[in-house]
Amino acid sequence: MAREPNWTECEFTTLLYRLELDHEPLAQIIGRRPGAIEVVREGVHIWHKERRNPGGILSKMMVRLLEDKNRLRTQCWKCKEWF
Repeated sequence: MAREPNWTECEFTTLLYRLELDHEPLAQIIGRRPGAIEVVREGVHIWHKERRNPGGILSKMMVRLLEDKNRLRTQCWKCKEWF
Protein backbone atom coordinates (compact mmCIF):
# COMPACT_ATOMS: atom_id res chain seq x y z
CA MET A 1 0.00 0.00 0.00
CA ALA A 2 1.39 3.39 -0.99
CA ARG A 3 1.98 5.99 1.67
CA GLU A 4 -0.31 9.00 1.45
CA PRO A 5 1.33 12.33 0.66
CA ASN A 6 2.19 14.72 3.48
CA TRP A 7 -0.54 17.09 4.54
CA THR A 8 -0.36 20.59 3.16
CA GLU A 9 -0.76 23.70 5.28
CA CYS A 10 -4.03 24.42 3.48
CA GLU A 11 -5.44 20.95 4.25
CA PHE A 12 -4.47 21.24 7.91
CA THR A 13 -5.90 24.72 8.40
CA THR A 14 -9.11 23.58 6.71
CA LEU A 15 -9.27 20.74 9.25
CA LEU A 16 -8.73 23.22 12.12
CA TYR A 17 -11.38 25.70 11.03
CA ARG A 18 -14.16 23.49 9.63
CA LEU A 19 -15.40 22.11 12.92
CA GLU A 20 -18.99 21.92 11.73
CA LEU A 21 -18.07 19.08 9.35
CA ASP A 22 -17.88 15.45 10.35
CA HIS A 23 -14.97 13.31 9.14
CA GLU A 24 -16.62 12.13 5.91
CA PRO A 25 -17.61 15.49 4.36
CA LEU A 26 -14.33 17.08 5.44
CA ALA A 27 -12.43 14.19 3.86
CA GLN A 28 -14.24 14.82 0.58
CA ILE A 29 -13.37 18.53 0.66
CA ILE A 30 -9.66 18.11 1.31
CA GLY A 31 -9.15 14.79 -0.48
CA ARG A 32 -8.18 12.61 2.49
CA ARG A 33 -9.63 9.42 3.93
CA PRO A 34 -12.09 9.88 6.83
CA GLY A 35 -9.78 7.74 8.99
CA ALA A 36 -6.92 10.18 8.36
CA ILE A 37 -9.16 13.09 9.40
CA GLU A 38 -10.07 11.26 12.60
CA VAL A 39 -6.44 10.48 13.48
CA VAL A 40 -5.23 14.05 12.92
CA ARG A 41 -8.18 15.52 14.82
CA GLU A 42 -7.38 13.23 17.75
CA GLY A 43 -3.74 14.36 17.57
CA VAL A 44 -4.84 18.00 17.67
CA HIS A 45 -7.06 17.25 20.69
CA ILE A 46 -4.19 15.67 22.61
CA TRP A 47 -1.83 18.46 21.59
CA HIS A 48 -4.16 21.18 22.84
CA LYS A 49 -4.85 19.36 26.13
CA GLU A 50 -1.32 18.14 26.93
CA ARG A 51 1.00 20.03 24.53
CA ARG A 52 2.45 16.78 23.26
CA ASN A 53 2.46 15.06 19.90
CA PRO A 54 1.22 11.53 20.60
CA GLY A 55 3.32 9.03 18.69
CA GLY A 56 4.35 11.69 16.20
CA ILE A 57 0.85 11.79 14.67
CA LEU A 58 1.25 15.47 13.84
CA SER A 59 3.88 16.59 11.38
CA LYS A 60 6.41 19.32 12.17
CA MET A 61 4.37 21.71 10.03
CA MET A 62 1.20 20.92 12.01
CA VAL A 63 2.91 21.44 15.37
CA ARG A 64 4.48 24.69 14.13
CA LEU A 65 1.06 26.00 13.11
CA LEU A 66 -0.48 24.96 16.42
CA GLU A 67 2.31 26.72 18.32
CA ASP A 68 2.01 29.91 16.24
CA LYS A 69 0.78 32.64 18.58
CA ASN A 70 -0.44 34.70 15.59
CA ARG A 71 -2.75 31.92 14.43
CA LEU A 72 -6.45 32.57 14.73
CA ARG A 73 -7.99 30.79 17.67
CA THR A 74 -10.07 27.73 17.01
CA GLN A 75 -12.01 25.15 18.94
CA CYS A 76 -11.05 21.55 19.44
CA TRP A 77 -13.32 19.36 17.34
CA LYS A 78 -13.56 16.78 20.11
CA CYS A 79 -14.00 18.76 23.35
CA LYS A 80 -15.09 22.12 21.88
CA GLU A 81 -12.59 24.05 24.04
CA TRP A 82 -10.96 27.13 22.50
CA PHE A 83 -7.21 27.15 22.04
